[in-house]
Amino acid sequence: MPKKPMTTDELAALIERSVAQKEDIESLRTDMAEGFTTLASSVETLASSTREGFENVTALLGKMHTTLETIAKEKTVLDTDHGLLEKRVARIEKRLHLKT
Repeated sequence: MPKKPMTTDELAALIERSVAQKEDIESLRTDMAEGFTTLASSVETLASSTREGFENVTALLGKMHTTLETIAKEKTVLDTDHGLLEKRVARIEKRLHLKT
């Protein structure tokens, strides 16, 4: 069955739809480009924040390590002092027993 030729009105309507679709496609392309720009910016911000957070955690771990080293040194000093005090107490107790 042969196709009947389009009327001028049908052809005009087809051209209008085609122009509208082209405009929609261009609008979608613009929206996508803006979306990708926003996404890239968000990823960059996330990467920067992650880097900054990692640097902060690293600095905090360094401080914690230093604090633990200080505590270990203080514990050694206290253990030594405790040992000396125990010896002194033992000598005093020994003297007291000798006097009685």
